[in-house]
Amino acid sequence: MHLQNTNGLLNLVAWSRHLAGHLVPHAEIPADWAGKNSTIAIKQNSLLELRHEVSSLWDVHAVRDITGRWIALRRSERPLVPEDNVCPIYALESSPLLMQAACGTSRRVWWCEVVLPENVSREMAYQRKAMVTTWLRRVAPVIDAQIASLSSAPILWRCVFDSGSLAARRTSTTYDRAAARRTIQVSTDSRQPGF
Repeated sequence: MHLQNTNGLLNLVAWSRHLAGHLVPHAEIPADWAGKNSTIAIKQNSLLELRHEVSSLWDVHAVRDITGRWIALRRSERPLVPEDNVCPIYALESSPLLMQAACGTSRRVWWCEVVLPENVSREMAYQRKAMVTTWLRRVAPVIDAQIASLSSAPILWRCVFDSGSLAARRTSTTYDRAAARRTIQVSTDSRQPGF
């Protein structure tokens, strides 16, 4: 059996995805083809569906940051569970590896920024950003409902990790000890005109 694909490797990948990972539609092959030299022509526009899927998944668009500038964003991850679509996380289109991300609620855009010591490993930086964005996606809609009377200006959630909080050793702690190390600051001085 021969596969005829005139539209390149990506078209072949799209065809395979359409067939749940297979290259041949086994259920559609006639029984009398067994042992014969047969050809299957792959749909030429399979790539169109793949391009649509990628475009929809990335969801590239622009939102205002806390200074009022328009910033291009794209979806930073494929949703693993349906609730990830409620408040998806977006990365900067120009540099997705920066330690900033955003998510939107029905009222405003929530930005987060992860501040780490210079000597932190890439692994630790990734883990901290993943933790902050996971919490942002979950708390932003809840907090947003409680502050509905505020303007719809973007909010920045800056999370600063000192070198002590990034120690490689893992020690257990109590809620009270962890709460004592946590600090929360709200800066109304950094509000931007027009918001």
